[in-house]
Amino acid sequence: MDDRVSDIKQRLANPKGGMNVDLLLGVIFVVDLVVVTAIVASLSPAQALWIAPVMLGLPFAIFAGMTFFLWKPYERRFPAAPQSRDAIVKLGQSLQLGKLARFNNAISMAADEDHLHLIPFAVMRLTGARVISIPWSSVTDLGPARGKYSMRLTKAKVDGLTLAAPEWAMSFARVEVPDEFSTAPSP
Repeated sequence: MDDRVSDIKQRLANPKGGMNVDLLLGVIFVVDLVVVTAIVASLSPAQALWIAPVMLGLPFAIFAGMTFFLWKPYERRFPAAPQSRDAIVKLGQSLQLGKLARFNNAISMAADEDHLHLIPFAVMRLTGARVISIPWSSVTDLGPARGKYSMRLTKAKVDGLTLAAPEWAMSFARVEVPDEFSTAPSP
């Protein structure tokens, strides 16, 4: 039996914690649809013709911009890799990519022995975002966990780029390879 998965549903099959952001955003969009419908019903047809698409399309445009400008550069650099079935998976985690891109409580993460898998929420997947799999071998300069309460993010460099992720996930990068398994030549 293959112990690796690549389908989104399989990747998120057994979460160990976190909040389901897809469900939360679904509720927000339903409420948004009801509010927009009520507003549009009170407008003249000429006003409704341009206000409804703007109010309904603006959230998707924002997520498309986030996907294109913040997510895609990492996605191109670290394409999706199969994930171990026994990976630790948590929903609704916080993440910082670079200096400006912060996804607070919005990204699902899976950590296995080989990669940190960043799984975008459903709306970002609709706008073209795919899974990012960062190999632990690319993670350097791990710092101490910073932050308060459950927002303890650990900063690191990933091929020269800044990444901050929860300590539970970054702890996988701290695992030392025993000398007998190291590929480095002995002195």
